[in-house]
Amino acid sequence: MPEPNWTPVEAAFYELLRSLLTVWNEVGLPPEARSEVEALLAQAKRGQLGALNRARRRLLRHEQVKSWLERERASLLEEENLRLVRLPGGPTSQERPAFCCPTSGCEYVWYQRVAAVTPPPCPIHGCDLDRADSS
Repeated sequence: MPEPNWTPVEAAFYELLRSLLTVWNEVGLPPEARSEVEALLAQAKRGQLGALNRARRRLLRHEQVKSWLERERASLLEEENLRLVRLPGGPTSQERPAFCCPTSGCEYVWYQRVAAVTPPPCPIHGCDLDRADSS
């Protein structure tokens, strides 16, 4: 069966609800609600619109679910922070070199976006451009 066309948020929420089913009793949720949530997840898997939202509304009635979700969220954020690697140095913006026409009164300026690209000639005068910071 093909996966429903979910957004990344919907797919993550579906997986989160599936993981909640594995710890249902530990979280302290009523057994009668489990079958309803399982049915809603099955409907969502079959692509029925709104099933994930109905499951979310059904579960968020319980304070135990809200607490569990907050703990899971904190755990995921902690995992994510452990994966982040800070490189030495701070964020800097590299200025693009500017090249201008050497002809007096010409205001043409060309900015080099890629280091391997050589400056074109001045489109007005046809002469080679000079690096702006070299004068």
